[in-house]
Amino acid sequence: MSSKTAPADDSQLDAIWQIMSKIPESICADVIQLLEDELVTTKADSTILEAFVNAANAVTALPCYKAIRAAATAPKHCVRCHDTFTEEKNDSDSCVIPHVFSECTGYGGAGGPGGAYYEAKCCGAILEEYDAGGCNWLNLATLGKCYKGYHTEDIEDVENDRSGGYNKVNIPRCEFEDGECVAHGYEEGEDPVFDC
Repeated sequence: MSSKTAPADDSQLDAIWQIMSKIPESICADVIQLLEDELVTTKADSTILEAFVNAANAVTALPCYKAIRAAATAPKHCVRCHDTFTEEKNDSDSCVIPHVFSECTGYGGAGGPGGAYYEAKCCGAILEEYDAGGCNWLNLATLGKCYKGYHTEDIEDVENDRSGGYNKVNIPRCEFEDGECVAHGYEEGEDPVFDC
């Protein structure tokens, strides 16, 4: 059996894992920085970097590596905000859903007698305005978002999420036409979102 078709050796993989766990994730960016800053000044250093780059290039040719890169960069549909995302660029603040407010709920409050407040239709959060109709929001910056977290393809993640579950307001379920989701969420902006 050739070395190309022989099964991977567990002890060899364990040794590789041990070495990799000590290498910083930023190694590629660090090597680029060394080259850009012209900090590689000896033949011995350039030989080591050349071996590293050749090894990294060989890894990128492996079918298993190509498969995980394809999975990480494949476009996916978020069933919460209905945006397209990739696993590679999915982090704890990728999926952002703003509050959606109804028309004026009452007058007074922190804005004084001329102030107004608006209740979010999505979750009940209260937006306060200094003077009714003046768009001078007292707490918009501190109110936060209705939901901020990871994108997901898992409907159960959304159904079981108490703070970011389906609510028929700003987190609608997928609606399909010709096999494609046509549902949309609200765009986050600097101004509050109203749906009166």
